[in-house]
Amino acid sequence: MRWSYRYAPAGGVCRMQSVEVRLQSETTVPRWEDRERADSAVVDWWDGYIGRLRSHENQHRAIAYEGAREVHRQLKRATSPTCGTMPARADDLARRILERYQARNEAYDEATQH
Repeated sequence: MRWSYRYAPAGGVCRMQSVEVRLQSETTVPRWEDRERADSAVVDWWDGYIGRLRSHENQHRAIAYEGAREVHRQLKRATSPTCGTMPARADDLARRILERYQARNEAYDEATQH
């Protein structure tokens, strides 16, 4: 996740003018070559496993995108007494949100036993 923003003085404080948050997500799952030579029961087990794995990883992705939306929402509302302190305040805010969502992903892994 990456974020960028522009800010300017407004109304006696420094306010965000624009915010952009980007999240890149890639999921790699194993692919079974020569599966047509395997026993059908094993193929069925594998297909179920891969389906559950994709579902699990998709939930991690959903949590990450929810976190990205939260970073965007919070940064848009961010203010600072001066524009000189805005970058540190904004980046700290975004990092704290990111940490919360990383903790949610870890809790999800624990709850689902990976």
